[in-house]
Amino acid sequence: MQKKKNITLLIVLIGLIILTIGVSFYTPSSATDYDKKVFSLSNTNLVDRIEIKSSNEENVFTLSGRQWELNGNFIADLNRINDLFTILEKVNARRRVSGIEKENALKLLSEIGIEVSVYSENEIRIHYKIVENKKQTLTYFLADDGEVFVGNVPGQNYHIATLFKLTGKEWRTNYVFASNWTTLEKMNISYPDEQGFSIIYDPSGYYIENVIELDTSKMYNYLEQVSFLQVVTFLDKQPAKTGKNKLSIKVQDAGDNAINLSFFSNEEGMYYGLIDSLEWAVFRSKDVENLKKKRNWFENKN
Repeated sequence: MQKKKNITLLIVLIGLIILTIGVSFYTPSSATDYDKKVFSLSNTNLVDRIEIKSSNEENVFTLSGRQWELNGNFIADLNRINDLFTILEKVNARRRVSGIEKENALKLLSEIGIEVSVYSENEIRIHYKIVENKKQTLTYFLADDGEVFVGNVPGQNYHIATLFKLTGKEWRTNYVFASNWTTLEKMNISYPDEQGFSIIYDPSGYYIENVIELDTSKMYNYLEQVSFLQVVTFLDKQPAKTGKNKLSIKVQDAGDNAINLSFFSNEEGMYYGLIDSLEWAVFRSKDVENLKKKRNWFENKN
């Protein structure tokens, strides 16, 4: 009787072992069976080049000194660059995608996916493609091995794909002059029908030509306004009605880099700026009006 009971217990034990093995084998993969940091970089200090390619546009960011250049011609917006690095450092693979969802994601990635490549000293550090779903609620990441994941940045409420979809004009800084006034060598202000003036730097400091009693606070305030002048919108072509030229500014820094900016105002009160005779942009009327100063305005009246 005891022997029969022992055999029964042994059979039950074997059955439990088999059941345990079966459950373990057929249980779907958990969220911990892949590297959540597969799309992120633990250290971005040495990153010096980033490429973002879509079917419509390619934007290349290269580190030049302390600034990030965009496509070799423009300065990239620092706030957007900081957001980009936040994604590069902190993005998580939140879950693996499979089945019909994966098929749909792969189709989107093939049609409108954005390719991201990050380099350090010409060596690629990380590479993947991303795309958002049709409802624009998720961002899919495609790894080089063909696996697809939904990605997110913990603690951030912005949609990842939104940043990567920015155009070149949207990546650019809105500041016209890349350097601040402390690197200024010379600034020429000219008017079509009036006498202009020049602000010049020499070893003794800044001065304005032909102004003996200079109000330095007014001069430095003016330099600040020019340094922080921002574009509202960059335009793809010349506006239909630019109006007449009201003011021109030429800024030359210590590295002999020069930028020419001419302002035009039409009958509607809009201010357009022509940058280096190449590109048109819209400016705030108030900002331009504050720059329309005559030389005698800088004289110390006390």
